[in-house]
This record gives sequence, structure tokens and C-alpha cells, in this order.
Amino acid sequence: MAITATENQLTRLLQISDRTIRENYKTAKISPGKYDLIKAIEIFVSSVKVANDRSELVESEKRYKLSQVALNDAKLKIIEKEYISVDEAVESVSTMLFNFKSKIMSLPKKIMLDLKKSKSAGEQEKIIEKHLKHAIGELKGYLEIKEKKDE
Repeated sequence: MAITATENQLTRLLQISDRTIRENYKTAKISPGKYDLIKAIEIFVSSVKVANDRSELVESEKRYKLSQVALNDAKLKIIEKEYISVDEAVESVSTMLFNFKSKIMSLPKKIMLDLKKSKSAGEQEKIIEKHLKHAIGELKGYLEIKEKKDE
């Protein structure tokens, strides 16, 4: 036994016009003005799903277009040489690290010579700090020089 609803009841329940009900709910029609309520609700839910799928599709298309724009920007920057290749980056960082390691490895001898001349713990601390700041300053200077070369 089917649960029936009139056209007016479906109009109020589904909040759509009676004309839409007559046009889109023909398969749920039992007799003139009477519809199978369960079948009408199934039709309504499927139409809502289709509408949601369309809005999701529109959103997906927008995200796709934005990603295409970002990809084109990245390609343009590569063409304009704003990005460097992985090999260039590896070589540059390797050279920088090698030079910095050499500098750090030479510090103990230099510091020992200066520490022998000092008389107090405060002077020794300042000597060590001076040498470390100098080594770090050279690293910073190397980075600044690389940036200026790239411009």
C-alpha cells in the first residue's frame, strides 16, 4: 500500500511549485492530483543530489583554473630564471658548507693563540665570541654575495 499525497501537500512539503511537481514527478503519479509520497521524495532527493554535484563541479573547475594559473606563474618564473636548478642549489650549498666547515675547523688554533695572550675569563669569553661572530659573519656575507650575484 503506497502512501499518497496530493499535489498541494507535495508543494508545501517539498517547497516547489505545483507545475514543477506535474512536470518532474510523473513517475510518482498514481492518479490525477495524487502522488506516491515515497517515490516523490526519492525523485526530489535525487534532483537535489544532482544540483549539489553540479555545484561541486563548478567549485572543482574554479580550483582547477586557479591551479593552472599558479602552474603558469611557476613556469614563467622558471623561464625568467627566478628559480635555480636543483644541481645549482646543491653545488652552491655544498661549496658554502665546505668553506664554513674549513673556517670552523681552523678556529681552535686561532682561538688558542689569542687565549694565551688573555689574562682573565672575561677576555677569554670575548675572544671566543669574536672568533665565532667572525665565522658566522663570513657565512652571512657569503649568502649576501650569492644573492647580489643572482640579481
